[in-house]
Amino acid sequence: MNNDYTFKFILGSSLFFAAIAGYFGGKNWAIGIGIAFLLTGLKQLWDQYSKNKKDLADKENKAVISTSGEKNSRENVYQVVKKAKPLNQSMDLINFEYRTAEGMQGFYTIQVATGITGNIKGWCKERQDAREFRIDRIINDSITRVETGEVMTVKEWRKLMRENNAKNRVKAS
Repeated sequence: MNNDYTFKFILGSSLFFAAIAGYFGGKNWAIGIGIAFLLTGLKQLWDQYSKNKKDLADKENKAVISTSGEKNSRENVYQVVKKAKPLNQSMDLINFEYRTAEGMQGFYTIQVATGITGNIKGWCKERQDAREFRIDRIINDSITRVETGEVMTVKEWRKLMRENNAKNRVKAS
């Protein structure tokens, strides 16, 4: 088990200590101790949740930084400072607004490795890590190519990538 509190852990420990208090002090002690431990545990759980939500929001707010200093501006997406770790076979550098599983929204800049079919996988500049992004969570079905500033739908972008791959194969042969 990791260091995080879980509701099962809190409930179990509350019942455990209530049982001990009930054995030594009676029914009223058991109820009092059980409630006290439950409330304390729930407070810890809420504090942990709030901290995790704040940390995630801080990371989301660092999503797009333009050269003019504005954050999360769709108009300045193509001015993103390029700090990503280079991938050996990058298809494209794109930016999109994305909603995480937790419901947080933010802009992400991705050096795409794969994404013509299925989810988009690549190097996320904001997280400085390899990530996978679900297509259905991209807000407004809109992708911006950082290199050119073009805004297109996911379908249009995938079509363009397929065409580019076909051209590259012809050039290579």
